[in-house]
Amino acid sequence: MSVFLQISLGLVYLVALIFFVLAIYRRDVGNFDIINGKKPAPYWWIAAAFGIKVLAGFIYGYVYAHYLPNSDSWMLFRESLQEYDNLLHRPADFFSLEISFDNPADIFSNDHGATWRNTDDNLFIKILGLLNVFTGGNYYLTSLLFNFFSFFGLYQIFMVAARYYPKSSQPAFLLIFLMPSCLFWNSGLHKDGLIVFFTGILILATHRYISGKSVRGAISWMGISLVFLFLFRIMNAFVAIPAITAWILASKKTGRAYKPYLIVYFAGITFFFLTVFLPEAYNLPLKFAEKQHDFLREEGNSILPLTRLEANLPGYIEVLPQAVNHVFFRPGLSEISGLFQLVSFIEIWTVWLMILWFLYRQRFRVRELVNAPFLLFLLAFSVSILLVIGFAVPFTGSIVRYRSFYLMLFFLPFILKWRLIAK
Repeated sequence: MSVFLQISLGLVYLVALIFFVLAIYRRDVGNFDIINGKKPAPYWWIAAAFGIKVLAGFIYGYVYAHYLPNSDSWMLFRESLQEYDNLLHRPADFFSLEISFDNPADIFSNDHGATWRNTDDNLFIKILGLLNVFTGGNYYLTSLLFNFFSFFGLYQIFMVAARYYPKSSQPAFLLIFLMPSCLFWNSGLHKDGLIVFFTGILILATHRYISGKSVRGAISWMGISLVFLFLFRIMNAFVAIPAITAWILASKKTGRAYKPYLIVYFAGITFFFLTVFLPEAYNLPLKFAEKQHDFLREEGNSILPLTRLEANLPGYIEVLPQAVNHVFFRPGLSEISGLFQLVSFIEIWTVWLMILWFLYRQRFRVRELVNAPFLLFLLAFSVSILLVIGFAVPFTGSIVRYRSFYLMLFFLPFILKWRLIAK
């Protein structure tokens, strides 16, 4: 395919997807309680946000193709070209599952040949193979189409947030779509984009269930999104379940919404550590500790000191301060060795300074934060996954990438309740 044809096809796809996104937004706005005649965001904001996301995906691909060649994104894309070829010439090979069913019940196994170990990469490569049919196997065109999924996940989160806090919809829009780390890292060809997509679907479906709209459909979409989260990153699915459960229970309670969260998370943490008495395949503290041990055996730059997890409560308590430090406060000033680290340093400390400013100026209204079911869901869900990342991952670069989406979710409640901005 010539360069001219690639550019022309890219422009056609871009314009078509922008019109499709705007059509969805126009439908959603029609069902929205518009305040003072204002939509959650201007139409051109939605179009611009998608265009910026596509551009970020192009930049991501270019940077990793020319300056950082050791890229999972390009490696998985190249593997998808084989699946593309299989789809065209050997469809039976394409639709083969490539899964070993020797011990499918051991869903937490860390063995490389385990049933569920490589399902995420295999499924992701198949999806890219399908997209390659429409792009002729061009990375950047495939990136353009793929970015619709992660954009749509963010869009659903934005629309749910705007329904609960319409006066804060525009600052929320800027955070959700333009927070630097979330924009960059979730615009590359990675399964993280699909995790964003299914997380957005899960949040929308839960909101619909709580609001009593299309309850059966909402339950179906909740189940579908959880299944795909399980396939792409099993811990994300398990962490989502208590957060969703607490959100639903808190929404049925008048006042003191934090109580269901305390009960659900106390029960969840208790269950997690009680599984040490189950057979090894279902010993969750052991299986997660093994996951951390796998990371510790890897080689990489920007490694952080991380104590080896022991599969018991004292072991997790010992590592907790390190996990919190790594995921919430790194990289530090002394760790800046390039542009990525500098941007991450500025971003994480900007987030904390703004949160501290909020707590200082709104100190008498913090109780409103802990009595808002949706805001508590965002905090509980994001903090849980951020801690999972902190416990397991010892590399600053990997932490910055993995946490990018959840750092945005963590900061979102403060933006939604920031009265000085929302006025």
